[in-house]
Amino acid sequence: MNLAFDALLDDFNTGPAQIKDFADDVAVVIIGAYTPIEQRQEALDFGGKNGLEFGAEKTEAIIFTCQQLKIESLPHLHMGACDLDYSDAVKYLGILLDSKLTFGPHIREKVKKQLGSYINLGPQWGSRAALACF
Repeated sequence: MNLAFDALLDDFNTGPAQIKDFADDVAVVIIGAYTPIEQRQEALDFGGKNGLEFGAEKTEAIIFTCQQLKIESLPHLHMGACDLDYSDAVKYLGILLDSKLTFGPHIREKVKKQLGSYINLGPQWGSRAALACF
């Protein structure tokens, strides 16, 4: 991003919450089995406290866990005046990450996209359907 932002990130990356950035994408990663809601909210408030503005409409929250989790029982997170909903999957740097890190949704999305591309090529390209084995 820039030197000022990188300096802020260095100050923030202590404790269970860390910020990972690449170009204009930022991920707040909070590691811990029982991270209190206050620490999660503090990570989200980081930008506003340091003169940075993040788009709440582009922000998603997800919890990566192998355990069964009732999302509706989790405390709500806020970014500015907006409530953030927890998602079952988020896209980060082009990879669709699901809450159990199975990569199943990512693979299905890529296969569906490629099949659509193949179908759009039509019969004038490639081998005839009668000869193709799927």
